[in-house]
Amino acid sequence: MKRLYFDTAATTAMGERPLEVYREVAQKYIGNPSSLHKEGREAAKKLAEERSTTARLLKVNEKQLFYTSGATESNAIVLTSLLWKRNPGRILLSSLEHSSITGFIPLLERSGFEVITIKAPGGYLDFEVLEKELTEKTQLVCVPLVSNLFGSVQDLKRVTKLVRECSLQAHIHCDAVQALGKIDFNLTELGVDSASFSGHKFRGPRGIGLLYLQSGSLQVASSGGGQEGGIRGGTESLPSIAALNVALEESLNNLDGKLARGRELRSFFEEALQGCSAIEVLSSSDKAHTPFIITISVKGFMGEVFSRILWDRGFCLSSGSACSSNSPKTNQTLFMNASYTPSQAAGSLRISFDCDTSEEELLSLATALKEESGRLNLEPRL
Repeated sequence: MKRLYFDTAATTAMGERPLEVYREVAQKYIGNPSSLHKEGREAAKKLAEERSTTARLLKVNEKQLFYTSGATESNAIVLTSLLWKRNPGRILLSSLEHSSITGFIPLLERSGFEVITIKAPGGYLDFEVLEKELTEKTQLVCVPLVSNLFGSVQDLKRVTKLVRECSLQAHIHCDAVQALGKIDFNLTELGVDSASFSGHKFRGPRGIGLLYLQSGSLQVASSGGGQEGGIRGGTESLPSIAALNVALEESLNNLDGKLARGRELRSFFEEALQGCSAIEVLSSSDKAHTPFIITISVKGFMGEVFSRILWDRGFCLSSGSACSSNSPKTNQTLFMNASYTPSQAAGSLRISFDCDTSEEELLSLATALKEESGRLNLEPRL
């Protein structure tokens, strides 16, 4: 049975051309970029060229970019840099944060920081609460550009403006892992101090990502061997970096056309679901959002179990964030903080796709959802 993949928000299949480039670079550049011999110098030159390419594609300065193993490590570099603070202050985290950020809360609180979570009703940051909680002692504000759970796009320009007015020392960090290829944005215009990305989210290799630092520097917990300007220690993976750039360029090429196609597919899918009272679409289609992530809730049934039923019928999708799949409580908390009910959280399913997905594939999924919910005689929630 050929399975239809609807979990691109978790990871994507590596593109053919990125895979080819990975192999080519791995065979051609055998040296360590930090070595002084000829092979090392050639690798260092190639690394500099690739960094320039990444900077050009993201429209930033190459000195602002640092290669990491992915967004999880990029987030960790920013969060752990706070441990150098002599006078721990306040940290504001949106309730939409990935577990790679919220996982640091116990350590930060133990280190003396006051960590406050800002709720996001319907998947959108509550600016009234954010403004209320901002003080001169605020040292970090974290808000994702695109919610990995709802696909909602946060107004980062408004966030940065508000934060700058209240706290000059606050560092604004943005987990932008779900943004590349899914919305149109400009890092410089967002005004954030840092942002994180993962290559495997846009058909690049796994194990390679980016950290954008607006200032080009950060007092990190450890500089390791001094690679990446002392921001991230460890030998750079040239094949992964080169493949990441190919995938990045492909994801940004004709982005307007891809987004238009995504909106067409989303509308088609939502129309195909109409008439099914057991399925509730939670993701907003009215406010700013990426068309490629749709969260629904199966009324009266556990989404985790329903996803297995769909898997038996040949569909791959998640009951929430992949990194929270082993912790149902975490997933439910995310929904509760977005003002959804416990039953809506329990029945949630995240459907994610790209512009290569066909109407026929989406229709097959919609049909399966309607048939299985009907077969189970699911009753709508009161």
